[in-house]
Amino acid sequence: MPPLRERMEEIPILAHHFMRKVAAKYERDPLPISPTLMKALTSQAWPGNLRELENTIKRYLILGNEQTIVEDLNPAQGVGTINLPRLTSVLALVSSISSEI
Repeated sequence: MPPLRERMEEIPILAHHFMRKVAAKYERDPLPISPTLMKALTSQAWPGNLRELENTIKRYLILGNEQTIVEDLNPAQGVGTINLPRLTSVLALVSSISSEI
């Protein structure tokens, strides 16, 4: 079976499935999955595949805070953050950080 990142069209179905499953397990009402959250979910590579997606949905249900999940999936780049480019060596990384300081 191909990794989840190659089956992005399945994420909405899986997200709703996991929400119902986790809500039943914890005896809670399922939370809605807004277009903003769905966009964040479908923009991920999901290296942990289904388990990572299910854990993210579980975390949303437990926390009850969609914004926290969206921010975790798409961290904002603001003041005080360093956007590290893809670097191929430790020396290039050190040089990049030094120039930002």
